[in-house]
Amino acid sequence: MGEFDGIIIVSDIDGTFLGKNRRIVPENVEAIEYFKREGGLFTFATGRELMNFLTAIPHPEEICNAPVVLCNGACILDPLTGEVVHEEFLPEPEITRIADAARAQCPDIPFRISVRDGYLGEFFREKTRKTFGRMLHLFHEVPYEQIEHGNWYKLGWDGEPEELKRVAEVLTSAAGDGCLVQLAEDTILEVQSVKGTKGAALSYLKQHLNQENGTLYAIGDYENDYIMLSMADRRAIPKNGIDLLRTLPDVIEVCDHDEGAIAGLIEYIKADIDCRGGNNV
Repeated sequence: MGEFDGIIIVSDIDGTFLGKNRRIVPENVEAIEYFKREGGLFTFATGRELMNFLTAIPHPEEICNAPVVLCNGACILDPLTGEVVHEEFLPEPEITRIADAARAQCPDIPFRISVRDGYLGEFFREKTRKTFGRMLHLFHEVPYEQIEHGNWYKLGWDGEPEELKRVAEVLTSAAGDGCLVQLAEDTILEVQSVKGTKGAALSYLKQHLNQENGTLYAIGDYENDYIMLSMADRRAIPKNGIDLLRTLPDVIEVCDHDEGAIAGLIEYIKADIDCRGGNNV
């Protein structure tokens, strides 16, 4: 038996696994390899879409030994085969009502529609083009009336905090019970299905991995990690995590993301196991 048998770690990427300037922190990679050798299961849960994810983690099969949660939970990917194993699309007609309201009341702030093969939108701001840089070939400007509905993962707005506050007010008024409006960063606002959140994906992961009785640790730093952390068996945040996440019960706080937050969490888990005299998960 390995030291970490029955333990799963699900980590956010930006601001958690990655350090400053989106660098991969060597201490995290080394600690994850040790964690996996001792029976642990490691994966990511991120707001990034597939191609965006691969720009940050080019070879996920070298790091993850469990399915990867993408698009805040709308898409789950097998890192070994590259196959999508689960999807949750934005509900209709609610999402069309939301999109129509945003277009009517905030026409100067365009949204991008995440689908499996890229992004669709009527037009994209220069800020969005700079943010996504190398992935601009995945952005397709299409008249709204010509965009197929029913296969949307999520909607996203890029803008300044005051702009997004204005958009959020419109979205919240138009949304019903099937969609969730939340910030991914202070300059990114998103809408996703309540069935396609990072938190909802945790139950799927446990069942898929035959680990219903295992212990799942989730770690993240921002608002779109709140549901995931609240639904995990145990939860952690890096030092740079927002204060909202500190309101959750029994939160484990580890070092800053640039200092190896995942390595810090694994060190915490090991110390906890040693303190209890072994892993009785």
